Amino acid sequence: MADIFISYSTRNARIVAALARDLMEAGFTVWYDTSLIAGERFSDAIAREIDQAGAVIVIWSPEAAQSDWVRWEANRARERGALVQVMTPNMTVDEIPAPFGVFQTELISNREGIFAGLANLGIRRSDASSRKAAELKNHLVILVHGIRTRASWMGTIAPVLERAGFAVGLTSFGRFGALRFLAPFGLFRSDPLSRVVEDINTSLMLYKRKEGKPPEKMSVISHSFGTYVISEILMKHPEFKWHRIIFAGSVVREDYKFSKVVELFDDPLINEVGTRDFWPALAESAGWGYGSVGAFQWNRPGTVTRFHKNYRHSDFLTPLFCEKYWVPFLRGEAPRAADNPTRMPLWVRVLAALPLRWLILLTFLAIPAAITLNYFNPDLLTDAWPTFTPGDSVPAKRYRAACFQFPALCRLPDSARRDLLDTLEKDAEQTSSLSGTGKVDCFKGLGNCESTADQRLRCSQGQGGC
Repeated sequence: MADIFISYSTRNARIVAALARDLMEAGFTVWYDTSLIAGERFSDAIAREIDQAGAVIVIWSPEAAQSDWVRWEANRARERGALVQVMTPNMTVDEIPAPFGVFQTELISNREGIFAGLANLGIRRSDASSRKAAELKNHLVILVHGIRTRASWMGTIAPVLERAGFAVGLTSFGRFGALRFLAPFGLFRSDPLSRVVEDINTSLMLYKRKEGKPPEKMSVISHSFGTYVISEILMKHPEFKWHRIIFAGSVVREDYKFSKVVELFDDPLINEVGTRDFWPALAESAGWGYGSVGAFQWNRPGTVTRFHKNYRHSDFLTPLFCEKYWVPFLRGEAPRAADNPTRMPLWVRVLAALPLRWLILLTFLAIPAAITLNYFNPDLLTDAWPTFTPGDSVPAKRYRAACFQFPALCRLPDSARRDLLDTLEKDAEQTSSLSGTGKVDCFKGLGNCESTADQRLRCSQGQGGC
C-alpha cells in the first residue's frame, strides 16, 4: 500500500516524475502507473491502488481534462474522501471538469500547498519520514556477486542503499574461475555457498551489535552466479527469512522448486533480464545445474521478470539503476515497469538448448585417457599421431609417441629434432623388439633393448616377436 497515488495524463509524465521524486524524498511512498507490473490488468491494478492509497493526487492539465481515465480516478478518490487536486501552469480552475472545479486546487509547483493538502487527510510529512526512516533502519540488504570478479560494483551500489536508509551487508567468495563454475555435478560450489552463509551470519551479528536487535527485514540483491548461490541458500538454510529477493543476470534453472521455499520470502521475486545478455544461456548450455532465466521470461508463481533493452550482463550494476528500480522496490513499492518483453535472438535460444556441457566433459576425460593408453601401449596412439618429419619409420613413430607423452620434445628446434631422430634410428635395432612398458623403459634409458635382427624386423612390421 502506497501513501500517495498520482493520477495524470501520460503527456505530463515529466512533471509527474518530478513531483513523485519530491514526495519520495519527503518520506512518502508513491504509486503511479510506471509501477504497473508487466501483464497485470490495468484497470484492476489502478482500482486496487486507489482504494488502498492514503491520498490520491490528481494533476489537472488540458490533456488530463480530456482523459476519461483521469476523470474516473478523480471520482473514485472523491468518493473515498482521499482527493488532493493540483493543476499545471497552463490550466485554470474554470477549465477543470465538473464537479471537480469546486474543490481546492493548488499549482503543481506549490509543494508546500500539496503537503498541506495531504496533512488535511492525515498524511503528514514528518509522520511519513519518521515512519519510513524507522522501517529502513531495520532493513538489512545483502549483496552477492558472480564469477570471475572481485565485485567492485558493490562499492558503488552500497552507498546508494545506505543513503536511502538501508543497512548493507557485503559478501564474497573470492574470484570464482570459469573452470570451477563449469565443473560437473557441483564439485566446487560448496565453498562459495558456505562463505556467503558465513558472511550473512556475520552481517546479522554486526547489525545486532550496532542496533541492539536483529533487523526486522532482510533482503538480497544477487548477480549472475550469486543468484545460484542464493537459490541454494533458500533450499538449504530455511533459518534465513527474506523480505525482497532481486536476481540480475540469473543462472537459476527455470524449473526451480519454488513450492519448497515460497514461505521464506515476500513475493514477488524480481528477475532482471538484459536483452543483450547471453551469459545465462551459455551457463545453461555449458554448465551443470544452471539455467537461463536471466535471459528469458520466467513465468513462475511469485516472480516478476523485467526486461531492459540493450542491457548486457553487468549493466544493471550501476548507482542509477539501483536508485531507479531497486531502492523503491526495497522500500515496499510495487515493481516499477521497465521495457516490453523481448524475444532473445535465435542464436541465444539455440545456445541455451545445446548440450555443450557433455562435449566439454568428454574433452576433459579424453586427454587423461589418451595419455594413459599411450603410456601402456605407445604404438596404439603412435600410428595415429601427426607426423613431425617425413617418413614412417619406427624411430619417427617413437618420436611421435615420445612427443605425445613428453610435450617438451615437441618444442625442439629442427636441428635438435633431427639429432634425436638420428639417435633413435641408431637405437631402432635395440628398441624395436620391445613391447608396452618395455619400449617406454628403453626410450627412457632403462635397459631391456636387446633382440635379434629377425625379431626386430618382425616387430617393426607388426608381426609379433616384440
